[in-house]
Amino acid sequence: MSVRFRSSYLIIVIATGGVVLFSVILNKTLLPRKNAFYYIPSAKYIKFVSGTFYSLAAHLLFVKAVLDYPEEIPHKTYYIISLCRIVVSLDHNIKEAFFFGGVVAPKTPKEIKEGISFLEEGLKVFPSDWRIPFWIGFNYLQLGNYSRAIELYKYASSLPKSPPFLKSNLPFLYYRAGSVEEGVIYLNSLLCSIKNKHLKDIIKKKIQWLKDLSFLKKKVEDYYILYHSWPSSLDELVKKNLLDKIPEDTFGRGFYLDYSKGKIPLVKSRF
Repeated sequence: MSVRFRSSYLIIVIATGGVVLFSVILNKTLLPRKNAFYYIPSAKYIKFVSGTFYSLAAHLLFVKAVLDYPEEIPHKTYYIISLCRIVVSLDHNIKEAFFFGGVVAPKTPKEIKEGISFLEEGLKVFPSDWRIPFWIGFNYLQLGNYSRAIELYKYASSLPKSPPFLKSNLPFLYYRAGSVEEGVIYLNSLLCSIKNKHLKDIIKKKIQWLKDLSFLKKKVEDYYILYHSWPSSLDELVKKNLLDKIPEDTFGRGFYLDYSKGKIPLVKSRF
């Protein structure tokens, strides 16, 4: 047996032993048990124990976070986010850890805010990756903060390799945010920068959709000025000759008045 072969064999044995040893440490310190205390070692400690195999250790920890997710664990979301934070500290190229810890794990509003904080750490590391502001924007959507979601989706859509749907779906966010007029202005400016004819046609249709919503809102306000009460439906605008007809809803199943938020109706699209 040559010296080179024996050296290579020895390295493989040591590496395999290191992985086994690290697995035992993980099982003893992090394996989910009922009523157990969930100790999470620091990234420095794991890097010291794993040596040059810290990237492998990061992947093992990420697998552990995924496997632990269905378990009944005290403060599970914060535990998962902490594991994912260590994963990206060891190997920041495991971007899936940002998604899992920042988007998948959080459920309650408080947890979602913690997920946003974690994702913002990722945005500092990967400022040109469109997925991270998109994920943060998704979390703001869950919190009902549509204005902040719009800002993040607009930023994500400006980054390299971002998919076209980020631009074409923005009208729905403006609609949900109640900023229809602002959406029309933004999309009109966006048209100048788009060369794809298919995408351009979609955005033109969505501009018209937002304009119809704005137009109907104005007519509802005109009705109130004239009759000192709000119409019960859009059909009343036609009956009172404020409209010739209700515009066709190109993206929903028809425009309608929504009184669920109070006495003042909102013009909405039925999806």
